[in-house]
Amino acid sequence: MERPWKNRSGWVRPSAARATSRLAAALVAASVLLTGCADPEYDTSTPERTLAAMQQMVKDGRTDLLKRVIHIEPRDITFADTVTEASAIEDVIDKTGDLLGRLYRVSRKLKERYPNDMVDEANFATTGGIGMLLGAGVEKTLSEFLKNPFAFIDDQRQRLTVIDMGDGTAALLWDGEPPFGGLGLQMVETRQGWKIDIPVDLPPINRFRPETREEWAVLANMMLAFERSLKHFEDKLDRGEFGSLADASGQAGRMLGESAVVQGLIYSMMKGKGPDESKAGG
Repeated sequence: MERPWKNRSGWVRPSAARATSRLAAALVAASVLLTGCADPEYDTSTPERTLAAMQQMVKDGRTDLLKRVIHIEPRDITFADTVTEASAIEDVIDKTGDLLGRLYRVSRKLKERYPNDMVDEANFATTGGIGMLLGAGVEKTLSEFLKNPFAFIDDQRQRLTVIDMGDGTAALLWDGEPPFGGLGLQMVETRQGWKIDIPVDLPPINRFRPETREEWAVLANMMLAFERSLKHFEDKLDRGEFGSLADASGQAGRMLGESAVVQGLIYSMMKGKGPDESKAGG
């Protein structure tokens, strides 16, 4: 028979004490496991450290966390369904993170499955990367992009530099020049650290800036559609349905192209409604 003892709370049986100790130990173990599974933290306290953090995210295989360094400045708007533009933008960025994570996994599998189908990654980065998809050599360019979509921040990192302007912004340069044909790209300092600012309010990009809740939702769905297309492509890749990198890239191009066309048509139709029909609620 158990002999209870008394503590400050009263009489305690040994079996109850053992059960309590085991529960405490289990809680400690669970806390350790949960802490171990938490997303890693990266230093984004300066523009240079943010670029280094981005490179480390790629090396760690956590390209989904690149969403942390994407910034789109929201307007002080609340839509008719009480959703703010800031929340709508956050949804788009979250889905972009999912897409980037999927893209990394696909690229790793392509390298493993087709190790001898080499691409000219240096030339790919030099000639503008995915922007080449709009010109000639689409199949070759897509092969290069899919096999190393993050070359600009990983293998070619030394070509990407940043100049702190001292006013809470920093200019990004590629080979010492503004990227995207002189359009340029900058970083901004936020409460969460330095981030790459997507210039949605600058010409000519501002023509395509989402203005309504519905337009932001379509943009979020576009990211989701791309991610699902890549998932479908990844499933085919896992089943060994492609004989070469060129075959795989051609299929990926068709799948991504179909998603882009459908979502692009929906978005274009919405943008063509006119200012009175596209006003935000609230």
